[in-house]
Parts: sequence; structure tokens; C-alpha cells
Amino acid sequence: MRRYILFALLSFLPAALWAAGTQGVHVLSSSGSQLVLEFVPENWRMDSVRVDGQLYQNYLFSGAELTGTPGAPQLPARTVVAGIPPAGGVALRILSAEYETRSSTVLPMGRIVPDGQLTRTDYRRDAAEYGRQEYAPDIVRIAEPEDFRGQRTVKVTFHPLQASPDNRQVRLYRRIVAELTFSPAVQRNSLSATGAAEDGLLRNLLVNAEQARAWRTNEAVKLAKTVRTLFPGDNWYKIIIRGDGTGGREGLYKITTAALSQAGVPIASVDPATIQLFNNGGRELPENVSATRPDSLVENAILVNGESDGRLDSGDFILFYGRSLEGKYYSSSDGKYRHYINRYGYDNVYWLTFGLTRGKRMQSRTSLPVIGEAESSFRDLAFNEEDRANIYKSGSDWLGFELARDKNIYSQSFSLPGAVPQAAAVFRFQVAGTTSGSHSFKMNANGNSLGQLSLSGQLSAYTPRQAEFTSAGVLLDGGNTLGIEYGATSDISQAYVDWVEVEYQRRFQPAGDQLIFNSPLRAGVALYEIGNFERAEIAVYDITSFHEVSVIEGAQIAGAKIRFSDEVNDQSPRRYLAVTPAAYMAVTEIRRDPSSDLRRPRDVDYIIVTHDNFYQQASQLESLREDWNSSDRLETEVVKISDVFDEFSWGLTDPVALRDFLAYAYTNWGAPGYVLLFGDGHYDFRNIYRYSTPNLIPPYESPETSEIASRTSDDWFTYLKGSNNGMQMAIGRLPVQTVDEAQGVVTKLIEYETKSLAEEWRKTVTIVGDDELVSGGKGEELEHTRQAEWLAERYVPAALNVEKIYLMEFPAVRTASISGVTKPQASAAFIDRVNQGSLIVNFIGHGADELLTHENIFNLSTDFDKVQNARRYALWIASTCEFAYWDQPQKQSFAEYLVSATGRGAIGMISSTRLVYSSENATLNYNIFNYLFSGYESSGKVARVGDALMLAKRGSSASQLNNEKFVLLGDPAMRLAAPRYRASVDTLSPGATLQALTHFTVKGSVVKEGASWQDFDGTLQLRVFDARKPRTYVSEGGSTVNYILPGNTIFRGTAVSGAGRFSAQFIVPKDISYGGGDGRISLYFWSPEGDGTGYMNNLMVDGSAMGLIDREGPMIKVHFGNPSFASGDFTTSNPLLHVQISDSLSGVNIAGDIGHQIIMTLDDGEGRNITEYFQYYKGSYTSGELQYLLAQLAPGRHTLSLKAWDNSNNSNIAEIEFVVVAESDLTLGNLLNYPNPMTDRTQFTFEVSRDAEVTLQLYTVAGRLVRRFPAMQAEVGFNIYPEVWDGTDAEGDPVANGVYLYRVHARSTGQEGAAGVDAVGKVIVAR
Repeated sequence: MRRYILFALLSFLPAALWAAGTQGVHVLSSSGSQLVLEFVPENWRMDSVRVDGQLYQNYLFSGAELTGTPGAPQLPARTVVAGIPPAGGVALRILSAEYETRSSTVLPMGRIVPDGQLTRTDYRRDAAEYGRQEYAPDIVRIAEPEDFRGQRTVKVTFHPLQASPDNRQVRLYRRIVAELTFSPAVQRNSLSATGAAEDGLLRNLLVNAEQARAWRTNEAVKLAKTVRTLFPGDNWYKIIIRGDGTGGREGLYKITTAALSQAGVPIASVDPATIQLFNNGGRELPENVSATRPDSLVENAILVNGESDGRLDSGDFILFYGRSLEGKYYSSSDGKYRHYINRYGYDNVYWLTFGLTRGKRMQSRTSLPVIGEAESSFRDLAFNEEDRANIYKSGSDWLGFELARDKNIYSQSFSLPGAVPQAAAVFRFQVAGTTSGSHSFKMNANGNSLGQLSLSGQLSAYTPRQAEFTSAGVLLDGGNTLGIEYGATSDISQAYVDWVEVEYQRRFQPAGDQLIFNSPLRAGVALYEIGNFERAEIAVYDITSFHEVSVIEGAQIAGAKIRFSDEVNDQSPRRYLAVTPAAYMAVTEIRRDPSSDLRRPRDVDYIIVTHDNFYQQASQLESLREDWNSSDRLETEVVKISDVFDEFSWGLTDPVALRDFLAYAYTNWGAPGYVLLFGDGHYDFRNIYRYSTPNLIPPYESPETSEIASRTSDDWFTYLKGSNNGMQMAIGRLPVQTVDEAQGVVTKLIEYETKSLAEEWRKTVTIVGDDELVSGGKGEELEHTRQAEWLAERYVPAALNVEKIYLMEFPAVRTASISGVTKPQASAAFIDRVNQGSLIVNFIGHGADELLTHENIFNLSTDFDKVQNARRYALWIASTCEFAYWDQPQKQSFAEYLVSATGRGAIGMISSTRLVYSSENATLNYNIFNYLFSGYESSGKVARVGDALMLAKRGSSASQLNNEKFVLLGDPAMRLAAPRYRASVDTLSPGATLQALTHFTVKGSVVKEGASWQDFDGTLQLRVFDARKPRTYVSEGGSTVNYILPGNTIFRGTAVSGAGRFSAQFIVPKDISYGGGDGRISLYFWSPEGDGTGYMNNLMVDGSAMGLIDREGPMIKVHFGNPSFASGDFTTSNPLLHVQISDSLSGVNIAGDIGHQIIMTLDDGEGRNITEYFQYYKGSYTSGELQYLLAQLAPGRHTLSLKAWDNSNNSNIAEIEFVVVAESDLTLGNLLNYPNPMTDRTQFTFEVSRDAEVTLQLYTVAGRLVRRFPAMQAEVGFNIYPEVWDGTDAEGDPVANGVYLYRVHARSTGQEGAAGVDAVGKVIVAR
């Protein structure tokens, strides 16, 4: 086992030193010719780490991000982004640098190593890197300039630590001054009229924002306002040709009048001369945004039989050349015939319209004189590419037939009619080895050896290799077989066949009355003779250009043979189709398509691209963004993804069309800043795996073929100026699959922004740090806790409270599972915290798509149903691997479940979709907080979540590859529900030292926009914290980690605030730290006009008052939702526990110290600390209550006990029994009435096991109905019928004395037609 030992040599630094800002970088001067930056690293820190007996050092400073490649020294850096002139060069010059040299060996950057379902970090160093003597890297580097929303920028990265590994020395720089010079020098312009959104973004991003503002261009000013409509009129029909990947759907297609009529075309009113057909070739769009592409539909030449009479008759038809999305072409770059397959689908789309203008028709070309010797054969291509496997379940590359030691023969049959056996044929094979070691492949054709290929494979990466062989005399006219014999070097060797091509000479012999052939490559004239057709109605078409198809006229037709001549050249072959009507093909489908107008310019801030099914829900979100908050309004446009595909990929499913649309919208729609993708998607574009999961908004999948580089990236859709210029818009995705999910997510967003609970969770940030343990319960990975602590201590605004859940704090339980250990207390603490609510839940550590940590503290299969946090939704940030692996076709990731859950879960999720590196994750995490809360302390306003993530990626030196793997599953335009306004503590009496058993009074004021909020009338929550608790954790290997836990809560209650002032009281319990210096008072206040936060830090905690004497424990009352609940009553399987606790002398102890906690024990199980759920009543410091959800209880009788303490440490215990009934069972019991006998009135009570509609009827003993009462809605447990019987019948007349029967009928709520249950009782009337 690898051993890691950490020695912390410097103590933790004050939080203020790590706050968002320039963090040591200053602008010394700026002009049209230069920018001078000074960097003074602040607060250096060095940790010593022992790895396998070798001592290393790890260096950090304020705002540092760790850089390096796996196995190379891990070096801290500071990156800033500078605005530069809009054109010209940028040069770097170091003006001064001050450093000291130290003896030191720097810790290597860790590698990602598989570890069961998760990964671990391996710090093995690279021998070549550590054998280097020169100091590296350069102390300042500049990246290539980028363009961001009208501002040209450059990243400047300072490396104030250089390493010479072989010499075991470092240079530590104390000050660096660097100059950027611009050539040619530019005159400073007047300030550009950029929008407020751009100003805010660039002010947060740029180190020289004010100076650079004069160099900006307002991209919205240059909008092209020409209105363009791709689909004029209302008569547009999609014609589908569906392929299967084999390339056999090419030919002449016939559309009959009957087929048009069946599709809804108004035949009688169509002028056939105006029929038009459009198609753009069916090829994938180029991923390079600068590459040439058609910007409109391309009209294809067609034939309309019978159009001369001006009408469409029953025998008329349309002929056009068509093909599916795969086929073959001639590559002029290498002079070979090649095949292609569209990665995104099988359906080619043609567009038919009429009534606009005269349609394009196939022109005739006359055959040249038919003389000379006819060509005997032509060059043709056959191929097989059968995509079967996506090796890493990621990316756009697929492979075919799998090869292994026990499956080492590949055999593929080809039908090659007319093949010329004696002619030379070219055989091309593409294969890949997907395991490490040697792979060999022996290729053959019809049993004849062609040659072999050997390659070396890698673990977790593959590179497809081609082998080409030329051989004559091995092909047969007709059936042929190509084969591969695989040579495996081990039992785990694995390889794949990607595709096979055969380029061969073929005779002019039709198949199925059709022949597609190519001209020879030479200058001059070629004579073609094609015979053996089954019919004499033969026609030849030139199909070289798919949209300029022409008819060859004047050919000689004799019987079933046709002869014609045409010019040829030596640059590119012409392509022909010889066909009879018997070979005409039928299209797959014809359907009308509503037109769209995305090419119409407009002014938009926010684009929602939705799947058509979710248009209604997207429109609700549009209304939220436009109508809810006028001061934060975004002009929003909802766009259907089908319209995007129609207008930008001509009806084909192609993810590039979405990027092209956004690029068009950016230029023509006022440079919108936000885009939301409303719908799920996955990497299996063609449904190869047959999971049948809808691909609603298809993702971008990268082409790389390594596990670490292959990825999906929604960021890519916003690379509107090329990937080298990065994101231009903030983007998010709601990965919903059904209308119900879509409605649930939108309802949750609307609820979050308009009526989320005004409670303290809105000022709480929960930081969760993984421990050192990996599989087997061993390990020494300490970075996760350190990273979590740095985030908590240095990047969370002081106005917010921090809850820390560090796994190092929880005991491990050894298990027989793969992980070796679990930490059930950590899991319970985590889920409890989620359910109490947080503004942000931030996890740092190991994870996978269905769980967090090797100890399984949060597992999809066991814990998702426990998440019950209605109206307390957090933004989750999970700095871990694969937690948001949203693009899988076979299942949903945990992140998706949390975001899509209705009425619970997460309001948004920032996490990774693939394997990522811990140090780069931490850098991005810190930056997200930096930009999210930039200006929050002063303005009370947080950035939009999408902006924060986009700027965090743009402003980081972390690799674009790692950053791209992080996705926002949520609304990028959302702002967190952080408290907006401020409160301050004006007086604390009797003093600023918290003494045990002392009665304190806190007075203060509420502030809005910098002034006293005089008309504030609302509620304030006061929380008082004990001093914080320093911890030193020592791992099994002797490593130490230092961190600070928040102080225990010693009071939590509410007070009334009016006229901008508040006053509250509390008693300090005996259980305090005695001697601490950083106690804290936290304030949260709210009213219908808004909410706010305040705090007072650095309170002394010490001493004790002697005057309070209390020897009795608190009073405790327990029930389940109804104060009338009695022991033994019914509950559901998920009851809400209510506990009222009071102590009139010293109040309730909620400090939470071990031994004096509020402990709930269910049956004979382990007690659970639920102290955190207690809150004092408004204005009280002696009594309050708690509510706690008991989840997934088994049916049957249970016993619950609750123990609580007062602040003088006296205790009491309350117990209650209750019966859990299955959700599907409805029982009715304990039917009573009081008083009985009755004189003039009696009331009825009963219990039900679940919510039900209940009716009550009274009868005589003979069965005659006396009185019927209105139905009531009963809740689970004890109920009182609201109607009191006064002893009268239905007419209001008194009944006679005697015995009467009453019948109660209950039927489960929401179960129409259910039989229900009945109970009967007796009541005696005795007046």
C-alpha cells in the first residue's frame, strides 16, 4: 500500500485573506501600448507530505490554483484575465522578480486510478520530470488572446514557484512585475456603450476592467436586421428516407399523387410547375464554427411527370435522386474511394413545397457520339461499418465486432456482383486494440492471406489503426468473405474491428434493374455500355452533384442494353445512375411540418431551447424570467429544438445545428447571455444499444478515444467564436425526460424564486469533505478535507453560516462490502443536513454516477427516497467524478434524480460528467464561489449561477478539458435565494463575553440599501454559536490534517422586529467551551418585502454565572402532527414527529455536547441526535419545538423515546407508542362519542390509518336513516368529526330517547371507486 504522511508547517490563514478579489495582483500602469501588472503572493503555506517514505513539499498561497500534469511537480499559480486592445500582438516582458532559493522536493500531481466503482489518487512521480535540472515553468506566461463578448482578453498566469526536481530545489518568488506590450499601440477610445450585463461580467472577470472598457466593442450594435425566412408560406412537407447504415438506400425515388394526398397535400389546388424539393446533402455539419456551410436550403432538381397540363392527376408523380445518411464518395486528397456514415441518425430529410415560384427541374444533357470501345469496368467501393460498442460509454466514436482470445475470428460477407477477379483490389481494415499490450491481426480475403498488422494498445485509451493491402486474383464475382484472425497476447486482450472497405473493379452489370457507377480518371471521352436490365425503359442520370442531377438524352437503347458517351477528366470522377422504373424507390414517410422563423432578428437576453413536448413548461419559465422581478428581468425566447434542426441542419438531427443556431442568435438577437437546454439527451444518437431512451436535446460528444479525454460538453454549444475563444454564453440543462418531470422542475424553480421558505437555510452553506479512505478501508488521501476546509474558511462570505461535514469526524464501521468500511453516522448527518436545507451543498471528494465516497455515505439505491427537503432546495456543487453523468442512455445519474425530483432534491447541480482531477476540481470550485459571491457582502446580490460557472472556467488556468466536464444541471439565469439585506448587532448585554447560565439581551437594527429600514415589520431569527473547535486528525499512516469545526449552537429562536429595530433574549447553557475567542451571533430576518442576514463575530466564551438554580428537567410532549395524538394511534410510514420542550427557569439545552443532546430512540435502535432541529418559539428563550421526519418505517407497532436537557443540565424523557400501517391499507378504529349517554349534544371521534374522506350517518336500531352529516377530510391518526349531533333528525325535530346506531364510512383520498371501510357504534339518548 502506498503511504502518505502530511505535516502542516504553517497554520491556517484568516478567512479575509482568501476573499474574492485580486489576491495579490495589482495594475501598476495601463495605456494604449502597455499594461504593467505586479504580483505579490500573499500568505505562503507549505505542507510536508510523505509518500512511500519520500518526503515532499506542497506549496500554496492566497488564491492559488495547483497546476501540472500527472506525475510532474504540482506547482501553485495565480491566473488573472486582462482586457487588451481589439487587434494587434501582445508581448510579455518581466520587469522584475524577487525570489529566494530553498531545498525542496515538490509533491507530484496525482493520477486518476480506478478503484472499484470509484477512483483513487496515485502520487507516483514521472521519472523524466523529476530528472529535470532546469527551473520550470516560466514565472509568467500568457495564453493566446480570446474574444469574450466584445472584449479581447488574455490570460496571464504567474508561477511564483519554480522547481528544479533533480537538484531538489525551488525558487520562491516574493514579487513579480510583468509588462504586456501591445503592437501596434492603440489610441484609447471613448467608453463603449456595452450593456449592463457585459459590464458586470467583465468587471468581475478582468483585472483591469475600467482601463479595458475603452477597448470593448458592443456586439449588439452590429446586428444584421435583414429579415430572412427559410420556410416562406405554409405548405412545407418533410420527406424522409430512412437508412440502416449500410448505404443501400441510394437511387431514384418516386412520389405518387396518392402518397401526397395521403400526407395532406391539397392536390386539387397545387400547380405542379411550382413544386420544389430541397435537401442539403445529408452530411454532418462541420464542427469548426468558421468552416463554410450553406446558410439556406438547397433546391434539388426533380422531374414532375404530367406537369405540362397544369394539374396533378392520379397518374402523375415526382422523381428525384435521393439517398440515406450513409454512402461513398471519392476523396480527392488521396485519390481513393471512401465511405461515410452520419453519426447522428439514419433519416435523411427532403423538403417539399409548392405555390411559391417555379420549381427546379432536371436538365437534359445529350450523349456524345457513341463510338469507340466501351469501358469494361469501373472503380467501385463496398464497405461494412457496423457500430456496436461505445467503449467508454462516452464520445462520438463507436467500434464494431469485438475480438478476444476466445473469439479471435472476424468474418464479413460481401456481395460484389460484377467484380473483376483478375483486377487488383484494395482492401482496407481499421482496427483498434483496447487493452494494453501487443495486438496482431492477420487479414484475408476468401481465405487468401492479404497481410498482417501489429500494434501496441493502451489501458483506458485506443487509437484506431488502418491497414491497406492491394491484391489481384482474390475476389469473386458475387459472394466474397473478408476475414481477420486476431492474435491475443493474454486472456484479457481485447480488440475491435472498426470498419472494412474493398475498392475494386466492377463490370457494368446492374443489380435489381439499377446501377450506380463512376467514370474513369483520365482526360477525354468515355463510352459506357450497360446491359442485362430486366426492362427496356432505361434512363441514365448524372448524379455527380446531388442537387444538380441531369438526364442523359440521346443514349442508344437496344433491348435491355443502353450505350452513351460523356466527357471525363483526371481530377474527379463523374457519377451516374442507370435505372428502369422497376427500381424506383419509395420514401419512408411524408408529413407536414409547421414553419418557423428563427432567422427573424429580435432582441433577447435568454434563450430556452426546449424539446417540443415541454414547450408549455418552458413558457412558464419564460414568464418567470420576464414577469416576476422587473428589476432583474430577462427578455426570454422559447425555441423548439425541432425548429433548430429544421433551420440549421435542414431537418437532420445534428448537435452542431444547436451551436450554429446560438451563433446566429448571438449575432442577430442582441447578443443574448444565457441559454437553457430543456430536455435530456445521451451519447447513443442512433439508438444502437436499443435502450429506447429519448434523445430529446442531443449532447455534443467529443471525438477523443481515451477514457480521460472523451467527454460530453454543453459548453461547446456556446463556443460561438471557436473553442479557442471559450464560452460566450452561460448555459445550463434541465435533463428531464417526461412532461411530468418538466412540470415538476419548473414548478420547483418558480416556487424557489417566488415562495421558498424564509428560513435560516437560505444563509447556510454546507461543505462536505471526503476522508482519506479508499477501497478496503485504507488510504492516505488527505487533499479532499484540506480543499473543503480552504473553501469553507476562505471563500464563503462572512454573512453566511457554514456547516461542515468532514468524514474524518465520523467512526468507520467495518463491513464485508467492496469498500471495506461504511460511515453510517456521516450518511445520517449528511441526509439530515440536506433535509434541513442549505443555500449550497458542496461536496469535495470521490464519487461516481450513483454514489458519493468509498464509504457510500450517499447512495442512489438506498438514500434518494430519504431526501425530503420540500421548499428548502440547495444548489449542489459536487467536485467529484461522474456524479452528473447525465448522457447515459441506459440510466439516470444521481444528479439527474436530484434535479428532476418533484417537490424535493436540488434546485440545480454543478458537477462533472466524467473522470476529473482533484486539484483542478478544487480550483474551479474556489472560482465558482469567487464569482458567485463577488460583491455580495456590499450589495447583498449574488451572481446568476450560469455566470458564476462561466467566469470560473474563463478565469482559471485549469485545463479546458477538465473544466468542460463540469455541467450545470439547472437554470443558468437563476440567482440563489441568499438573504439580500443586512442586520447589525448594536448592543449585547450584559457584555461581549458569553458566560454560562447568563441571561443575555441582543438589540440591533435592520438595514436596507445602506440605510436603516424604518418600516421593516417582520421576524428575526437569532442563533448563537459557541466558540469554534480546532481539530487535528491523525490518519492510520500518521498523517495529520488541521481544520476548525463550527461552534455548537447554544441558542436558536425568533423575535419580532419592528420599525427597523429588534430585541431578543437567550440563556447560555453550562455546556460551552470556556476559553474560546471566536463565538458568533448569527441573524436572519424576513418579511413579505424580503429577507436579510447579519452577524457578530469574535465573541469571548468563558466564565459562569452563579445565581441561577434549577434542579428539574424540561417538560416534553410528543405527538405526530395532531396535539390530540394519543399513544397507540396510527401513523403513515413517513410520519412527521412533533416535540414540544420547555423549561421555565433555564431554557432548553441545544449546545449539542455529547451526553447533553436531544436524543431520539426508535424501538431498541441507536439513539439519534436531533438537537439541530429544535427552535425556540418566537420571543421565547425557555420553550420551543422541533419537527423531524421519520422515513420509511416498517408497518407495525413502534416505541419512540426522547430525552432532552435544560441549560442547567437536568434531563427528562418522554415516550410514545404508535402503529405504522402500510400505505395501501386503510383501517378505521377507536370509534367513540362523548358524552354517551347524551342529553342535548355529543361529538364523534375516530382514527384512520391514512388520509381519507369520511362520512357519518345515524340510524334507528331498526335501520331507518335518522341523520346524514356532510363528508369531512380526515388526516391519518386521531380525528374529531366537525359536526356535533344535537339529538335531532334531518328535519330538525328531536328524536325519542333510546339507543341509536351510527355508521362511519372512510374511503382513501384520491381513490375513486374504492370500497372503503366501515365502523358502527351506539349512542344513547337520555333526556
